[in-house]
Amino acid sequence: MIADHIPEKEKIVMFEFMYAYARLEYCLKLKIKDQTRQTEGKNARADWGKFISDNKKIITYKDIPAGKELFDLKPKKQVFGNAGWVDINDTKNELNNIVTALKAVRNNLFHGGKELEHGFDYSPRNMKLISTSLNVIHQIIKFLKWEEDFLPIH
Repeated sequence: MIADHIPEKEKIVMFEFMYAYARLEYCLKLKIKDQTRQTEGKNARADWGKFISDNKKIITYKDIPAGKELFDLKPKKQVFGNAGWVDINDTKNELNNIVTALKAVRNNLFHGGKELEHGFDYSPRNMKLISTSLNVIHQIIKFLKWEEDFLPIH
């Protein structure tokens, strides 16, 4: 298999993160709705922008301490051109910073080349980014009291 080179422990953490991220996006589809952008019969989508605008004054690093930890870890985002990987910018809004960092980790794991300057997808830094991101998701779900919809058991 394509992931045979990744140790089992790291594979489990990666899977847990990707599964939790998918469940969070399911909750966003269910809970965050903008009737002006949702048309009958069109694809449902996780509206991260509306989530941020609806909650940017409510959700802070105090509420999601793993979000501050994740942003301080400075996950990079992949860009075209010679730069390859660049830092994410501080938007001066804590929830936006949390979401930007979380999405960067997800996009790097799912879409990126799976490598950074210090190693491959299961490097200690990448595993710290992934495990911290998983904590962010759980803290968001708990803060918003979305456990019933987040957990796949009803």
